[in-house]
Amino acid sequence: MQNFSADDMRQAQVEVLLVTPTRAIAKLLTQQINACGFRVNAVNDPVDGLTAALCARPDMIITSQEMRTMSGVDLLCAVRAISAVAKTPAALLTSKSSDRAAFPGLPEDVMLLRTGDAFADDFAGAIAQFGIGESGTTQRIRRVSVRHPGLAPGSTVPLHERMIISFGPFEGRMDPGARPG
Repeated sequence: MQNFSADDMRQAQVEVLLVTPTRAIAKLLTQQINACGFRVNAVNDPVDGLTAALCARPDMIITSQEMRTMSGVDLLCAVRAISAVAKTPAALLTSKSSDRAAFPGLPEDVMLLRTGDAFADDFAGAIAQFGIGESGTTQRIRRVSVRHPGLAPGSTVPLHERMIISFGPFEGRMDPGARPG
């Protein structure tokens, strides 16, 4: 029989709403966030994201900036305008800039999360600032890693360097050292 604590239960109850149009990005970020013990509800349309925020009342909202029907800034402004979810911690996912001035209209309480190598640190900083999860979660995020088949036994590669890709009927792992052929 396994032991568990109230902290484990509290952590398992944290839900993150992820709004991004790119399925590969959604899959990768979902894996990283799940590895921290959080549940993820991923949607690929900002209107669906707004509906999900109202229905599910997540503990945090993460949205991409670049989407077809509205920008991430527009989605977060809409969230801030609805009293039922206005105070939900939120972050804007971007690959372009970590400068808030690059996102006119971005609500002041929204954090920026950079994609790639910076994601784990930015995400850890966001959940620490928002007070989400247990006290040790930020340290666990920074050291989350997975076994990589191309490395020696016992070696690890940070999770953000491992990406599951899916293009049509082909599914496979993208090796961090591989170059497109």
